[in-house]
Amino acid sequence: MRRVIGHPLLLSILTVGALYVVFAHLLYPPLPRSLVIQYMVICVVGVLLVVSFEDRTAKRFAAPIMALLGHPKLALVRGVAVICISLGAAAMSYSAVKPGITSPVPYSKPLIFTRNSFGCS
Repeated sequence: MRRVIGHPLLLSILTVGALYVVFAHLLYPPLPRSLVIQYMVICVVGVLLVVSFEDRTAKRFAAPIMALLGHPKLALVRGVAVICISLGAAAMSYSAVKPGITSPVPYSKPLIFTRNSFGCS
């Protein structure tokens, strides 16, 4: 059990997931989605840098990925993983571009500033 919990891949996934929960749901006031994406990219790069700092840790991090991609007996699991990743990417793309049901912001007349509106005479 300790081997599974202490594995660098699992720890990286848990760290990135926890950071997403903090940035997207726990911080007040809420962060804009573009800022959450920017912070998450920075955090993922940081996690990958920490994991790849030592060769031994980098090899342990990549071992399950290399086993999934290279082992001939895992062809079914590899196919399921490719389908799940493709469907997840498609769902994220669709949710990013689908139109919302909120009404648009009402149009208002633009403010026209005159010389007297600033207190000048």
